[in-house]
Amino acid sequence: MKKKENKLAIFGGKKVIRKNFTHYLWPPKSLSKIKHVSNYLKNEKLNSFGYPKIIEDFENKFKKIHKRKYSLSLNSGTSAMHAALYALGLKKTDEVIAPSITFHATATPIKSYNSKIVFCDCDPKNGNISVEDLKKKISRKTKVLIITHLCGHPCEMDEIMKIVKKYKVFLIEDCSHAHLSKYKNKLVGRFGDIAIFSMDRNKLLSTGEGGVLITDKKLFFQRALLTSDFGPRLGTVNLNSLRSLKETGNGFKHRMHPVSAAIALNELKNLKKYIKLRHKNLNYLSREIKNIDGLKPPFTYPGIDRGAFYSYRVFFDRSILGNVTQKKIIETLQAEGLQVRTSGNRPLHLLPFFKETGKKQELKNSEKFYNSTISLPTFTFEKKEVIDLYIKGLKKVCNYYKRK
Repeated sequence: MKKKENKLAIFGGKKVIRKNFTHYLWPPKSLSKIKHVSNYLKNEKLNSFGYPKIIEDFENKFKKIHKRKYSLSLNSGTSAMHAALYALGLKKTDEVIAPSITFHATATPIKSYNSKIVFCDCDPKNGNISVEDLKKKISRKTKVLIITHLCGHPCEMDEIMKIVKKYKVFLIEDCSHAHLSKYKNKLVGRFGDIAIFSMDRNKLLSTGEGGVLITDKKLFFQRALLTSDFGPRLGTVNLNSLRSLKETGNGFKHRMHPVSAAIALNELKNLKKYIKLRHKNLNYLSREIKNIDGLKPPFTYPGIDRGAFYSYRVFFDRSILGNVTQKKIIETLQAEGLQVRTSGNRPLHLLPFFKETGKKQELKNSEKFYNSTISLPTFTFEKKEVIDLYIKGLKKVCNYYKRK
């Protein structure tokens, strides 16, 4: 590398990426998606209870893929979580355990029920909920355990299911990052009493906005329906304990837009293709990052298929890289033209929304995981030349901080 090219862009040197181009091509664009939406708009049909049939078609397809009895589409993953908590009968006196490393919408709906939230530390290797800390936090007061399959990496389900059975708690799987991810050849979303998925524009199954809830229990499905819809669809509520709410539901309208369902139906058949392309690119990126001192690629345990592989988080070692801070390394990489950022929001126990007066929680693994990772684009359709530029930029910046 020439001397001028060695100089960091943040100090006036030449950028590694000098051209203005799209680094991250998502969500996918296709003629088939446009055609599918157009066909729906031209030929809209209602089902037997006066609801858009395309919603029913999507729900049937989704539950069939996951081998669950019931599927409910909603306008977001957040709404799906809100409905899931109501479905399980969450009350003010109940306690919910949730991971601290996750997007905040995994836990914000709990606050609407005024229930107590107990945050769990993470596995330092992948950011998922720590089984060891879970064993310390769970008690007879716990009613619901929420887990997030972070970045598409399934949680340690064998151990988690043992804990769930021992303490007889409800389990909600947040699969928002993990479409078609597998734990020991079993799809995530098939373990919990309820599983929820997000389908916003950045997710593997991207509909612009959308969410879905799946379960095997009729009571949970119908209770979730009451808190997500009103109108004709509530005519399907037939459990005696719920009939008094058939006219009004709970007053919320969180149902999915039929255009989102049309997009989702089209994209379901493409998920495996997207996953194959994404894994090919990210496996290549990981192999190259292993050769850069001070960086480590995301860790995956044996027996795991990441599926969606949502969010590519790289570890950086401050002890090797001149004690550089997360903020500084991000600024330096951005100056080189790389689109990098922090890995999501801060750990939830540090966010003002969740803080309780006089109760300070220290979850050291979660704080370290957040502060020692950076997020790169989740390359799927991008050419190898684009990924090579990122590798070049990472090497350039790390070589500089290594010498300090």
